[in-house]
Amino acid sequence: MIKSKKIRWEVQMWTLCDGWVNTWHEDDTSWTFPSRQAAAAELKTFLADIKEAVKCGDMDSGYDRDEFRIVPAGTPDDTDAAAIIISRGSKPKRIKKRD
Repeated sequence: MIKSKKIRWEVQMWTLCDGWVNTWHEDDTSWTFPSRQAAAAELKTFLADIKEAVKCGDMDSGYDRDEFRIVPAGTPDDTDAAAIIISRGSKPKRIKKRD
């Protein structure tokens, strides 16, 4: 019997220079999550923390949720519309690659 490899998920951010990349690292190790839900929860917390920092004056501006996507770990930038992400709801949707 062949064991299926458990999919890990990552949060990718849109960057001008490199397109979609996982910018979340600790000690040169990329953060990945055991489920889409876990990644989405971490992203939600991150965005709430950033919003609070802006509100307190610790940052000039925050991030937009559309600057992030949640995909299987290692998904390259060139996946185009085949990249499945988690939107604000619980249903995955397809997105188009930004120009």
